[in-house]
Amino acid sequence: MLQQQTKAMVEQYDQKLKQMAEQVKAKQARSRRRRRPGLHLADSDLEEGRTLDMAIAEEEEQETQEDEKDEEDAAELLCGSALEAAVRDVMELLRPHPQFSLNCRNIWIMKPANSLRGQGITVEHDLDRIVRQARSRTGSYVCQKYIENPLLIGGTRKHDIRQWVLVTSVNPLTVHFFSECYVRVAANEYSLDDFDDRFKHLTHTVIMKHHPNFDPDDEDWRCQWTQERYSQLLKEKSGYDAWGEKVLPAMKHTVISSLLSVTEALSRPDTSGSCFQILGYDFLVDDQFNVWLLEVNDIPMMHASGPVTERLCDTCLRDALSIVLDGPTADRSKAVPGAPRFELLYQGPQIPKLPALRSAGVELILEGKKMAVPKRQPGGMQSPSSPAGLVRLSAQRRQELQDLVDKRRQREDKEHQKRERQQRLRHLLAKKMLGGDKSVSSPCLKALKENSPSSAERIQSARFLDGETSPGGVEK
Repeated sequence: MLQQQTKAMVEQYDQKLKQMAEQVKAKQARSRRRRRPGLHLADSDLEEGRTLDMAIAEEEEQETQEDEKDEEDAAELLCGSALEAAVRDVMELLRPHPQFSLNCRNIWIMKPANSLRGQGITVEHDLDRIVRQARSRTGSYVCQKYIENPLLIGGTRKHDIRQWVLVTSVNPLTVHFFSECYVRVAANEYSLDDFDDRFKHLTHTVIMKHHPNFDPDDEDWRCQWTQERYSQLLKEKSGYDAWGEKVLPAMKHTVISSLLSVTEALSRPDTSGSCFQILGYDFLVDDQFNVWLLEVNDIPMMHASGPVTERLCDTCLRDALSIVLDGPTADRSKAVPGAPRFELLYQGPQIPKLPALRSAGVELILEGKKMAVPKRQPGGMQSPSSPAGLVRLSAQRRQELQDLVDKRRQREDKEHQKRERQQRLRHLLAKKMLGGDKSVSSPCLKALKENSPSSAERIQSARFLDGETSPGGVEK
């Protein structure tokens, strides 16, 4: 049944697209007629006394009526109840998409690319404010879609998961996954009413410490949960082992996929096989138990900020150094039984060294046009397909054409003035050379006068330069 509805909807949209295509073809044909050199009157038109101006006016009026009809048809096709129904149908088709439920109010989070521990992070839902804020500060920003439907724990509080990952080699890619993570919980209850409340939208422990109710000895107000407590809560909310069956596998898959996406770029240095790095992955779980990657921290905080991290940080660092110095196959049985440790998650193949593209004679060029941020029109936004929007676009196009005509006239006037100035200068120079200007005297001109022809010849030459006579002396 769903397939039949989808097929019928697609056929309906195909018909609308065909109608719009026919309208576009008709407009193109009219524009081609406008660009032709001119109109030619038939014999019948001449007998009826029609002039060329009358024919041009009639054709322009006919084209204006056709344009107005096309605009009315487009308005009827793309606005009103028909547009609303079409949008609802498209939204239903997009509903199975994994990111469909993340967007209710189109909220975005801005993160400075060169800051740590939640500094400079803001939450916005207005494009103009986002652009102004990004331009008013120094440095670059990461503008990321804000997940508006997070899974709420501890009442109605937002949370995220910090997972440590150890990379001991990039070529071949070797990834170790720490066996225990911890959960960071926001201090205030989650809502979308106040974007400036950092205790509501952020979960960094260094920020939660400034909350008046923060207490490192209280399980709820230390703003950190253990993995065991969190997995138990997921089981109670979902009715099954959501942590072991869905959340944890998704986290491991995301870690492998994200590192594979940058392996080729990181493996270019010669030391890519003899390096290591501890990464801090931040994940968020939404209300459908889907896992989303928020960010990857290359310098994660590794000192204890509470009872939960006090037990994990020291063990994580010791085990990481043991793997790096002694190798992954070293005997780590001396560690505390049951203590968390790094486990080998992925080991990829060796990537061969390839010559650079430039040395191989390959030149890659990226071409494009910079996108300008649209300015918000006063009085609210209007759909370009609405009648008011079509009228506004039509007026804008007429103004643009008028501006082009004015610029062309100004350019022609400047050229005309330039030609007149050059002509005056030629006449003045001719009079000076022929002795017409008595105020000008120089040795060169005196020598020229001595060798100059008679007065009659000078007069006739001047008249020829002014265009009054022909070369033979005959007046025009």
